Parts: sequence; structure tokens; C-alpha cells
Amino acid sequence: SSSSSSAAAAAASSPQGGKRFERKGKEDILGKVSNGISQYLRTHTVRAFLCPHPVRAHRVLGEPYLEDLQSRFPSSRLRVKVDPPGSLSEEALFERLRRYGQLDDLAALPEGKGFSASFRYTAAAVAARNC
Repeated sequence: SSSSSSAAAAAASSPQGGKRFERKGKEDILGKVSNGISQYLRTHTVRAFLCPHPVRAHRVLGEPYLEDLQSRFPSSRLRVKVDPPGSLSEEALFERLRRYGQLDDLAALPEGKGFSASFRYTAAAVAARNC
């Protein structure tokens, strides 16, 4: 039973007599899983029902909320509210949003209240919203 001996080697006793597991080194488990899924999807063609494009995977940092509700659907457009009005320039917002995907349009809302951003792909807008 090599698995029990390796588990015992990784475990250390706590002062209360129980077992506690220590992590050896810094491993990014979520990153490894995300990369593994992406590599699998690159080598195997997986298609979603009624979608002509292959399935892709994206790692999203943040807490998805609105896109998980049944009555709301994700969109390629975002409305960015700025508080206080006028405190963020269009160029600064472009630099922040561009890392998530290609922007089709970025327009200022009236009275400096914010901006309307339109991404080329819905996945980019969802990532920008959740990250």
C-alpha cells in the first residue's frame, strides 16, 4: 500500500493527536486543472448542442452572479458606471477592458456618468464583468 505510505509521509501529527496535511511548495491546482481542460479541448473536438463552434474554456477570476441567473442572458455589451462622474478617462477604461478581449465600441454616457462598452465576443464581456 504505497498510497497509504505516501499519505503518511505527507502528513504530520498535530499536538491534539490528529493528522494535518502540509502542502509541499506552491502549486496552482486551479491553474493546472484549467490548463488541462484547455489542452484537452484543443486536441479533442467537443461541440455544444446547436452551436457550430468548438467548445473553449476560459479561467475566470471572480464571482459570477448575473450570468448564472436563469432569467438573464450574457451580452457582449457592458455599461460601466463611474463614481464620481468624470473621474475615469476613456483611454484608462480602454486599457483596463482590452485585456479581456477586443472592443468593438467604447462610448461615453451623457453627463459623464460612465461608459458603454461593446466587446466583439460575449465571452470577453462576461470575463470583464466577473474579473
